[in-house]
Amino acid sequence: MLRAVRGCLTVSAAIEEFAEVAKEFCNWAESKPAAPADEARAGIRLVANLFSKALSLAVVPVANDVAGYKVSDEQWKAVYVRFGALPFNYYLELLSPSKFDEENLAAGDLADDLADIYRDIKEGLSLYEAGYVTEAVSQWKESFGIHRGAPRI
Repeated sequence: MLRAVRGCLTVSAAIEEFAEVAKEFCNWAESKPAAPADEARAGIRLVANLFSKALSLAVVPVANDVAGYKVSDEQWKAVYVRFGALPFNYYLELLSPSKFDEENLAAGDLADDLADIYRDIKEGLSLYEAGYVTEAVSQWKESFGIHRGAPRI
């Protein structure tokens, strides 16, 4: 099912599904933490769903620059602190897959990663909910391509 929005991109099932998962992720990020094991399961499920749905989004032309909602530093910090309730937070990442040694390792911060995902998703979701579908999809695809390594397909 497709419907036109503001004379721009039509809303496909893939866009609607991504927006629904985005809302669910943002609601989780803005909620009070549950038990650590429940938090871990929710996080894994939601991030996996976001990635899966992001891969289904079509690449759109670069959209108009629309002044949308911006997540404030205070909001980001609150979500970052909230994600500190996860039963794990830091991880090691290999900077180059061709070289495996201590100099090639870096520490990652899961709370920081999830708070960044929240910011990207929330800002795109505000555009989507305001009817700027092309701009929302463009923002979501760009942020996933740059920050999460999801390919631009």
